[in-house]
Amino acid sequence: MVDGVKPSVHVTPLQQRILDLALARPGISIPDIAKELSMSDGWVRKQLLLFYASNLEVRGQGSFMRAVELWRTSRAAGAPDERAKAPTASELRSARGNESSDDFGAFKYIDVDTSYHFLSGRVPAEAVSTCTLQALVDGLEVVHASYAYHADPNRDAVEYEVLEGGEVEHLIPQRKGFYRVRIRLPRPLQAGEIHRLREIRRIKTSVDSEPYCFGQYARPVDRYTVRIQFARPAFPVSCWYFDEPYELLPGTPTPLNKLDVDRLGHVEMYFKNLEKHRCYGIAWQW
Repeated sequence: MVDGVKPSVHVTPLQQRILDLALARPGISIPDIAKELSMSDGWVRKQLLLFYASNLEVRGQGSFMRAVELWRTSRAAGAPDERAKAPTASELRSARGNESSDDFGAFKYIDVDTSYHFLSGRVPAEAVSTCTLQALVDGLEVVHASYAYHADPNRDAVEYEVLEGGEVEHLIPQRKGFYRVRIRLPRPLQAGEIHRLREIRRIKTSVDSEPYCFGQYARPVDRYTVRIQFARPAFPVSCWYFDEPYELLPGTPTPLNKLDVDRLGHVEMYFKNLEKHRCYGIAWQW
């Protein structure tokens, strides 16, 4: 196991071999590693950068900084304070080859706060999210978001808009009912900078909502809050929170995950340190 890395951190066998050499022999270069492992210099660099992108939660630990320093030093000799800088957004995209449109590893969410508003009946009028993100690479200027209204997969069912902190550059249809949004920030961010985005999804269909709302993320999220304001004619009879794989939605109500809806129809729940691709949210029964 790589020095200081938690068991949950992803490291491939090849990346492990590269990092073992880097940690055991501080003076080793990427060409030396490549020769010893019978691979190209470029492939070693790519594996180090993918390790970086997949393990942002260990940033600052010995193995992580050694990987970044080794990769940086291999690019060009420079002053010591320049060598351990985070890769730039363009360098990260380049390392991911055909996935260059993805921003995986480029930023994390410090906080996501989403409110769903049912103004009448069982169809929500809108969902508003405030997202505080932190750049993890230099030159971050484009981020991606996704959304879906599961009860109605038609494209016209949802209208998406960025209210603050960016502008929609492109809307990309994904699998049935899901859409991906390319958002350009006001200016490029440097590693460590914090930025706030506010977005709204307006529901334009008359199809009743599925009895749950949730968030699912492919990147680190420190804190996620989901709030629901139900309409008075359609308060739920029961409500619970869940933390489940998508296939098990909407979870199972128990005395331990029960939530109380207040007399005005409001309920909320927050989660910390979300696991990638897992679903976190609130479900109910009308």
